[in-house]
Formats: sequence, structure tokens, C-alpha cells
Amino acid sequence: MDPTFVPAKYHPFIIPALRRIYLNADPSRSSAASRQLQEQLSAIKKENEDLASKLKGRNRDIKLLLTKCESNMAAASTHAKGERDARLENERLRDELDQLAERHNALQAKFAEREHRPGSSAESDARLSDDRRDHPRNHSRSVPCAQTQTYQTRGFL
Repeated sequence: MDPTFVPAKYHPFIIPALRRIYLNADPSRSSAASRQLQEQLSAIKKENEDLASKLKGRNRDIKLLLTKCESNMAAASTHAKGERDARLENERLRDELDQLAERHNALQAKFAEREHRPGSSAESDARLSDDRRDHPRNHSRSVPCAQTQTYQTRGFL
């Protein structure tokens, strides 16, 4: 159909979008162009293979990094649990220390109260040292050891 007889606004509907292309079939020109296209194709294939090998290497590196990251996250979790347990143990020991300090203060107050009572300090100390000396456990050491004699000669005991 000849588009000259059809108005211009209808030309896009009549003229096909794909047109026929006629190539020059000259064998001397086509072989040179064909060789050049083959060289370009082989260069592109080589580049594609290089990029594919790089991609495989990067994917392997990503997997290794993910594995390492997961192991580090597990280690961090374990350390956090250990830290939490240590903190709880520390709090428990502080509470125990506070209780022992209260008991210590109460015993000190009791001891100070006993010391300030008239007539009990010197007599009770003398009785206590006599009782300790007469205790059967202390009689088993009739021969002093060399270390005790050294302390005695230096004035420590």
C-alpha cells in the first residue's frame, strides 16, 4: 500500500515498525567484518568467563564472612551470658558482704560492750589464756619446730 494516498496521521498504523534490511553480500567485505565480529565475540566471552570466576570467588568470600560473622555473634552471645552471670554473682556476693559486715559490726558492738563492763576485761582475758594453754590440743606440741624457735629468737612470739 502506498502511504501517499493516506493522510499523515494514519501513517504510523500503515507503515510497519519492522522494515526489511538488505545487506550487501560482497564476500571480501563480509569476511573481514565477520572476522572482526568473531574477535569481538571471543573477547566478550573471555571477559564473561573472567567476570564469572570473580563472581564465584566473591560469593565464596561472602559465605566465609557470613560463617565468621555467625561464629562471632555466637561468641558475643556466650560472652554476654557469662558477663550477666558474673554480674549476678557479684551482686549476690555484695549482698553477702553487706550481711557479714552487719554481723561483724554487731559482734564488735557486743565485744566493746563486754570490754567496758567493770571487772570483766582483765580477768576474762587471763582466764581465756589459761584455758587455751590447758587445752589438750595444745599439749600435743611439746617439741617446738625450728620455725617457732626462729620466731622466738627474733622476738616475733
